[in-house]
This record gives sequence, C-alpha cells and structure tokens, in this order.
Amino acid sequence: MLKGAGTLTKAVFGALRITKIQVRLGVRGEDPAAAARSYGKLQAWLYPLLGVLDRFLWLQFDELRILPDFGSGQPTVEDRVSCRVSAQALFIVLAAVRVLYEFWRKKVLDIFL
Repeated sequence: MLKGAGTLTKAVFGALRITKIQVRLGVRGEDPAAAARSYGKLQAWLYPLLGVLDRFLWLQFDELRILPDFGSGQPTVEDRVSCRVSAQALFIVLAAVRVLYEFWRKKVLDIFL
C-alpha cells in the first residue's frame, strides 16, 4: 500500500510545474550590521532549500534577486513574489488509475470494501 501511495505522490509531484517564478526581496535591519546578518542568514537557508525543492519539483525561475537594504529609513526595494503553478492532470489521473489497479490486483482494496 505504501508503494502505491509513493507512486501516486511521485506522479503528482512529477506532473507539477512551477514556472515564471519571480522573487525580489529586500533584506533590512535596524542598522547596516543587522541587515548584513539577516542577508547572510537568508542566503544560508534559501539556496539549500531551493536545491532540495529542485530535486523534487520542476522549477523555472525568471528572476531571483535578494538585495540588501543597508541603512535607509524607507525600504528602497519593493518585495515581490509571483509564480505560475500548473499540473498535467492526465498524468496524475493515469497514475491514480494505475495505483488503484495494483491495489485491486493485490486484493488490498478488499480491506476497505
């Protein structure tokens, strides 16, 4: 049963497409030193996270800009995040049918019926 659930999950994530990703973030702080620390912390967790996500999801970036905003009272960088998410439903449905067939063939569904 876990194998079937894994197959279905893999099919769903394989059919998912995240495109036209645009990320523009300004990193601010109380003073320039705090802004620099915040900028470093964001870089330290963001890029490894994107590496892991890229392993499992199909990502296409148009823009990824992380900009430090040192010492200004007003933000000089407008924060913006946008993307388009699409899925190829046919592949998800085919995977679900295949998993249900395997469950039926191995009599796993008899437990629920």
